[in-house]
Amino acid sequence: MAVNQNTDTGTGNRKDKLETQIKCFQINLRHSRVATDNIVKLTAEYGTDILLLQEPYIIQNNIVAIPKKHKTLAHGGR
Repeated sequence: MAVNQNTDTGTGNRKDKLETQIKCFQINLRHSRVATDNIVKLTAEYGTDILLLQEPYIIQNNIVAIPKKHKTLAHGGR
């Protein structure tokens, strides 16, 4: 006879249960330096993990005003 060893009652009260949350912002910056500065501040304030940015602030085909500590992936161009 098999015995069910599962002690999880489905109530979500298990302390060893690992929950992962990813904080994400998505915004169209419309090539604005002010909007870029604001999203960088919000990212620091809320501890954002992922930013999805459209039309970032660009100078000479380079995304600027995003701190170097952030990994930046870009596609396309003007």
